[in-house]
Amino acid sequence: MITEVDALAQVKELLSVRTPRPIADAPKDGKTYILVFGPRYVSWKSAVWNRHFSDWADGLSCIDARVFSTATHWMPMPPAPTDGAE
Repeated sequence: MITEVDALAQVKELLSVRTPRPIADAPKDGKTYILVFGPRYVSWKSAVWNRHFSDWADGLSCIDARVFSTATHWMPMPPAPTDGAE
């Protein structure tokens, strides 16, 4: 049986992972996709650091990527589903 203290610790850990962070702290390795948000977006957008634009974009291509230069916050991508769906 889980104790109340353990349950609160788990909730705190989950919230710390899902709390928006300043975009300046986001990983800019060009490999890590994250969720970005800014004042001009209606929802969170999937993005990766694009070295061609030196900005956040929805892909690594310099031809057809959408750039999110007004991003102000980021969060890690959620984990993939584990329900066996392919």
